[in-house]
Amino acid sequence: MSYHYSQRTAVQPSHPESPCDDHMEGPEGYNQWFAWAARMGRTHYQLRCGGCGLYKIWIPK
Repeated sequence: MSYHYSQRTAVQPSHPESPCDDHMEGPEGYNQWFAWAARMGRTHYQLRCGGCGLYKIWIPK
């Protein structure tokens, strides 16, 4: 029996010293963040940042 594991490759930041301007940060509070994330999940798509590789870019549906 053989197993096939898919290998995920990490996205390398193109400019690690510069911050990404398109990031949308959520609120600081615990409950506020979860309410914000639930609302954003219903109304937006989430994309990976080309600079740092994090899913922090939100596009309206």
